[in-house]
Amino acid sequence: MALTLLNKTDTYQKRQRVIDHLATKLKVTVVDITFDSSYPRGGEAIDADDIGHGFNEIVSIHGNPSTGASYGYILSWNSSTEKLVVLETDSDYAGDRALKEVANATNLSAATFKCFVTGY
Repeated sequence: MALTLLNKTDTYQKRQRVIDHLATKLKVTVVDITFDSSYPRGGEAIDADDIGHGFNEIVSIHGNPSTGASYGYILSWNSSTEKLVVLETDSDYAGDRALKEVANATNLSAATFKCFVTGY
């Protein structure tokens, strides 16, 4: 095994660990994100105001694969550009390849992503 994981929670009492989380300014929420009918190359811009719930800054967005009428898309959060990028497989059967961004102006209005958002 190439990974080593250390469980740090056993250094805290259970109740103290809950209090640690309550005292932080870190916020979490779950939102459903659906794109419109014309995806822009490079991703769709999103900011903390779009999330609401008192967010001032987005730290990360983790999305489940798309659901609804369009299955199979993967959502990626680019923190340097603050954009949501939608990826798909490169299914030309010419060998293993990395995911690629969907084409400019792709209609993603039928794809919904359930996203776990963290921020401040």
